[in-house]
Amino acid sequence: MKATREEPISALEQATARRLWNWLEGGATTVEAKTGYHLQREGELEATRLLARLAQRADLPRIEITFLAAHALPPDRWARMSSYAKEVGEWCEDAYLAGARFCDVFCDRGYFSVPQTRSILRAALKAKLIPRIHADELDRTGGARLAAELHAVSADHLLRANRADAIALAGAGVVATLAPGTALSIGKLPPVKELVEAGAVIALGTDHNPGTSGITSMSVVVALAVAVFKLSVERALLAATLGGANSISRSDRGVVSAHKLADLVLWEAEHEGAFAWAYGLKPRVVWLRGAQAFA
Repeated sequence: MKATREEPISALEQATARRLWNWLEGGATTVEAKTGYHLQREGELEATRLLARLAQRADLPRIEITFLAAHALPPDRWARMSSYAKEVGEWCEDAYLAGARFCDVFCDRGYFSVPQTRSILRAALKAKLIPRIHADELDRTGGARLAAELHAVSADHLLRANRADAIALAGAGVVATLAPGTALSIGKLPPVKELVEAGAVIALGTDHNPGTSGITSMSVVVALAVAVFKLSVERALLAATLGGANSISRSDRGVVSAHKLADLVLWEAEHEGAFAWAYGLKPRVVWLRGAQAFA
C-alpha cells in the first residue's frame, strides 16, 4: 500500500499496461482488475480512473473494473473499521462514475465483518455497482452466505466454505470464483467437490496480487485446477472461459458461438489434454475484438 501511494500515477499506469499485455500474451482477452492498494478516497478513485483509461486501449485485453477500497483497514485508521466501512459506502457512487462496474469487499476474520460488508454492498447496489465478495478465505465468517443473500455475482476464494455454503451459493446463482494459486499459497483447498455436487457455477482466476499469487497465465491456472482441485480438463476449461464470463456477468463472451465477441485463442496443442500436463501452455494466435492481436 505504501509503495502504491508513493508511486506516480503515470508509472502505475505503465506498469499496469505491461501486466495486462502479459495476460493477453498468455491468452486472456478479458481481465477483471481491482483497486484496493491505496485505501483512501482519492487514491482508490484515481486507480479506478486509471483502469478506465486502459480499458479504452485497443491493444490491451478488455477490462472489467472492480472497486475494492474495502480490501483492508488503512494503517492510519487502526481500530476504526466501522467508520472506514461507512466511508467506503459513501465513495461507491463516485467509483461508478469513475468507471467501476463492480464493488468487492474482503469479508473475513480481521477484515470486514458480515454487517460491515452488507452495509458497503447495499450502498454499492444503490450506486449501480454489482456486488462481489472475497468470502471465507481465511476463516468461515459468513461471507458465502452473505453473497447468497445479496445475490452477488461472485463469491471468491471460499477456502473455508462448506457443503451448506456451496448449496446456498448454487441456489442463489452466485458464481464460485476459485484461485488455485492462492489456495496453494495459503495451504487450504476450497470445497470443489461440494460446489460441483451442488450445481454451482465455478470460475477460475489467477488472483494476481503482491501477497499470494504472481500468476499471470490462465493456462497455468487450468493446469493447477486439474492437478490440485481434481477438476477434469473439460470442467477446468469451462470454468476458465464460460465460468469466468459468468463471474463478470457477461453473456457475450466465454464461448465460440454466433453473435458472441470475436475474442479467440488458438493454442499450441493437439487436444485439450495438453492443458493438464503443459503448465503454461502458450497460445499460437490470439484474436481480440475480431483482429489478430499477435502470433
